[in-house]
Amino acid sequence: MILLLILAGVAINFAVGENGILQSAEYAVDKYENKAEQEQNELAKIDDYIENGRETVTISKEEYDILKNANTYSEEETKIGTWTNGKTIYRKIIELPKLNRGTDTIIGTIENVDCLIKSYGFSNDGTISATIPSKATCIYINGSTIYAYQDGNVYTEKPITVVLEYTKK
Repeated sequence: MILLLILAGVAINFAVGENGILQSAEYAVDKYENKAEQEQNELAKIDDYIENGRETVTISKEEYDILKNANTYSEEETKIGTWTNGKTIYRKIIELPKLNRGTDTIIGTIENVDCLIKSYGFSNDGTISATIPSKATCIYINGSTIYAYQDGNVYTEKPITVVLEYTKK
């Protein structure tokens, strides 16, 4: 019986004593809550930095002009970015009154074109609107001459606008 009382005392001391399980559990809960609060504070700081941290960015005049022109569409040749090979990407718009069906139509010239990256556009005469390229129309450059080939009648006798994006030699 005495042995049981001693064991019971040891068990109670182990559970609720100064270094007992309950005290250790309370310590663990407090430590967890403190770490969770610290983590939330750090996340709030990071979020604030992302939203408000950088008020100014310094870039070169050339970088500024490229960013400014990234969404500029003009009949003048405009620098709009940099291609994967490091060459400047240019954009130019050509507006035409119509395309001739079944022939290569010269629509303009650009000197020193290295690579035609993208050509696109549209035709809109107020009643019909269609996009370019299509299965009936393509745009290509041979040397410095820009051609459009129209194999259907979607754009025949309709004004078109072509956008060219390219690099130079």
